[in-house]
Amino acid sequence: MNLALENEGVKREALRVRLWPDQAPGQSAKRLRQLLWRIRRHTRDALIVASHDRLALAEAVAVDYRAAEAIASNVLPGRTSELPVMDPMIPRLLGTELLRGVTDEEILDAQARWDRLRQLALERLALAHIEIGETGIAAELATAAADVDELAERPHRILVEAYLHEGDTIGARRAYLHFEELARRHLEADPSPAFRKLITDIARPTDAR
Repeated sequence: MNLALENEGVKREALRVRLWPDQAPGQSAKRLRQLLWRIRRHTRDALIVASHDRLALAEAVAVDYRAAEAIASNVLPGRTSELPVMDPMIPRLLGTELLRGVTDEEILDAQARWDRLRQLALERLALAHIEIGETGIAAELATAAADVDELAERPHRILVEAYLHEGDTIGARRAYLHFEELARRHLEADPSPAFRKLITDIARPTDAR
């Protein structure tokens, strides 16, 4: 997992300690050499590049996380006209969690960084789609951003904006009420005044009599 996350590779010593923390350095070094030999034996192409003190994945090895991270990083500083708004792979890549279920502290830190990066990228892409009138895709992207952190207000606001630009006032109100219920239940707080203002002009349904 370390090799997939680290573009520059991992030091042999760090990997030995991670894989066999209770073994002496000489024994863990031997086991690492054996592991690398078995990998080479059972794979047709070279997957791991080994130097004297470092191991890294070969350049030919494709890692979805690296591709997704590159997309997210390029989206954030770019201008709207430069965003790859129509690429159907982007929602799938940015909507994917990193190593779900892994509880290692180092991986948890990487997961937190990735979640923050992909949420911001999804939000920016959603706004870009609203600007070009692709409100359906914008709603999909905003929903994916909200799935990263359901208590973050901004992706829910963008989702409401997408519905409003589409003229779907019922969808907008439903999305707002969903977040309002989440915020009150989990945070004991109301949505911000700016968010509430988005729906103040939406007519409330007439009471049935």
